[in-house]
Amino acid sequence: RFAVRKCRKVVSVDTVLKRYVEKTMPAYSEKIVVIPNYVDLKVFKPMKTKKKGKKVILLPRNLTKNRGIDVMLDAFALLGRKDAELWVAGTGPLQPMVKKAAANNANIKFLGHRDHYEELPALYNAADVVVVPSRGVEGTSLAVLEAMACGKAVVASRVGGIPDIISDGKDGVLCEPRAGAFAEAIRKVLDGDNRAMARNGLSRAMQFSFERWSASWLDFFGA
Repeated sequence: RFAVRKCRKVVSVDTVLKRYVEKTMPAYSEKIVVIPNYVDLKVFKPMKTKKKGKKVILLPRNLTKNRGIDVMLDAFALLGRKDAELWVAGTGPLQPMVKKAAANNANIKFLGHRDHYEELPALYNAADVVVVPSRGVEGTSLAVLEAMACGKAVVASRVGGIPDIISDGKDGVLCEPRAGAFAEAIRKVLDGDNRAMARNGLSRAMQFSFERWSASWLDFFGA
């Protein structure tokens, strides 16, 4: 509140702050400028991949409670699919939990740290669906944008700035950050024809280019 009152302008990466100010401090709402993050479209893009046996659910997250790691592990258990694997790429405090789950289920693959630019693009492209089960605050989710830029179906939580990116059912799927909701949404994606959704997601990701992002900042500073 202090920053909003004292600053001439405040930049937010999503509409959450703007909506909050419009509701609680309407006189200051014009101060909030939304400039979303960008996705590197030269790096994150559709690539040809070798055909694989099982379907792949990719969870590219920091392994923290807020990122919904436990939600996805429970969702995968509920999903009960022998024809699908859950790939977990990332590190963090919940790493022991993921390693334990992987030790007890051969269809859970703990990949650990993967280089953001050198390795993640190939992982996105190898996936059939990318999941972002964030439990709380999430800005312009790079995981969502990167997956969409690679032409992949995304199932993500209806929290923070994620609904700014995804139109539910058109270019991705939104659901509550609960295991049952994610399991059902993933089941529908795996069993359905999601080519149109993937194409729409790719088109949506194109709107978050570096060029548009940099132009917004230049405009903000009056360059």
